[in-house]
Amino acid sequence: MPLDIEKKGFYTQLLFFFAPLAATSMLMMGSHSIISSTLARTEDAAAALAAYSVAMSIIFIFESPIFAIRRIYIALLDDVDSFKTLTVVAVTTVLGVLAVILTVAYTPIGEYIFINIVGISDSLYPEAIKSFKIFMILPIASALRSVYQSLLVINKQTHFVTMNMIIRLASMLVISYVLLNTDWVSGASIGAFVLGGGMTAEALMSYITGRKLRFNLPEKPENGEKLTYKDTWIFYLPLIGALFVQSFVRPFINAGLARTIDAETALASYQVAYSLSWILVGVSFSIHQLVMVFVEDKETFRKVKRFVYAIGISATAILLVMSLTPIGEWVLVNIIGTTPDITEPAKLTMLPLALIPLLITVTEMYVGLLMLEKKTPVVTISKVANLAMVAIVSIGVASVYPELGGLLAGISMLLGFLGEFLVIYFYGRKIVPNGSRLRRKAV
Repeated sequence: MPLDIEKKGFYTQLLFFFAPLAATSMLMMGSHSIISSTLARTEDAAAALAAYSVAMSIIFIFESPIFAIRRIYIALLDDVDSFKTLTVVAVTTVLGVLAVILTVAYTPIGEYIFINIVGISDSLYPEAIKSFKIFMILPIASALRSVYQSLLVINKQTHFVTMNMIIRLASMLVISYVLLNTDWVSGASIGAFVLGGGMTAEALMSYITGRKLRFNLPEKPENGEKLTYKDTWIFYLPLIGALFVQSFVRPFINAGLARTIDAETALASYQVAYSLSWILVGVSFSIHQLVMVFVEDKETFRKVKRFVYAIGISATAILLVMSLTPIGEWVLVNIIGTTPDITEPAKLTMLPLALIPLLITVTEMYVGLLMLEKKTPVVTISKVANLAMVAIVSIGVASVYPELGGLLAGISMLLGFLGEFLVIYFYGRKIVPNGSRLRRKAV
């Protein structure tokens, strides 16, 4: 049934749908802080943090195909048959990812990747690979969460998504407390168990809160077009490619910062600025879901566009105020706890990062349209443009202006997202929502 766009509460509907997703993204940043704080209390904190960070960065690359599962369900799920088709594809993906992770974890390939490619020391390798093995729970938990979160999103019950994230954080705090006060595990493995336990709790809660919605799906597609495995993979594979490419962005930035004059300060200021900025940047990553659920025609798109611009401008304005006024310094010193030698570079690095929320919100808006039109290869192209720009700027500029320090990371990320936006906008602006696509009914 078409949305009643004349209804005065349309923007309220958008707000009630989006606010929980935005809050979930912000809470997710808190989960990483819990792990960092936990590992900082271990016996050899530096080694634990380093081993965990390396293991997490590698598992993130291998796990990246899982992150697109929620997108394919939101875009393609219409009936019981399509749910079965999508689930077969999702299970196949999980099994493939697990096969790769098992190969890395239990063969000499893992040692080669960790020591020869990543470059960690022989002494740190045992701790890192131990954490990597524990992380094998993540693809399963992430896939289960994505499937049932998609049902919650489609039915506009996003408040459950936030509630499940809160349970994840609470579980992580409990696991952290227990492991720090027992001798069951030590070092980086503590962080792996905290993250794995928290995500498993969130996945189970997503299943509990979303499982009933599955049984209300219609038996057959109302438009008579059955979703095939071929159509699903054609839609899905470009998204996998996009996420895989995206996973290399931060390593390129770190490589550029390693070439600056004071690499240690540059890396530290970037990490601080990134962590703080991404609390607000992260709210933009759910915009495509808003578009896919609410946009039906020109009029609904016009209203959604206004809402999206308001979100992007607000987030950018807040970060600009923090970057250009003493407020930012106060937050960095009193809340984040940065030292004087990191505070000013971090604040400077935040300045270009402040423009990213507006860029991402508009980009994600057009990504939503492209996904409705099943033009996912464009998303992959945009991520390649992002990575290419980051690689050129972060490494190229560092060799010419190594004194830029952490600011180089901010500029690289901004230009990377600008490149991504230009590709998405070029293709997305041509799409005119006209209601021709049969919209899914809430179940």
